[in-house]
Amino acid sequence: MQGQPVSTLAEIYSAANALFIDQTASVVDSVFASKLLTYMAAGRPMLVAALDKSETARYGLSANCGL
Repeated sequence: MQGQPVSTLAEIYSAANALFIDQTASVVDSVFASKLLTYMAAGRPMLVAALDKSETARYGLSANCGL
């Protein structure tokens, strides 16, 4: 089973109503989800399931691009 071609990802992300990030609860240090910057570049709102102390949550909230 193959995924979508990389050339179509921008179109797929921009068509979404919202994008979701689910991060393991043990991640709280200076690491943030690799999807975060890709999703931010798509300009779509994000729903983030991560600890509020995590870099993913802090960065997403400080950029005002998701919950």
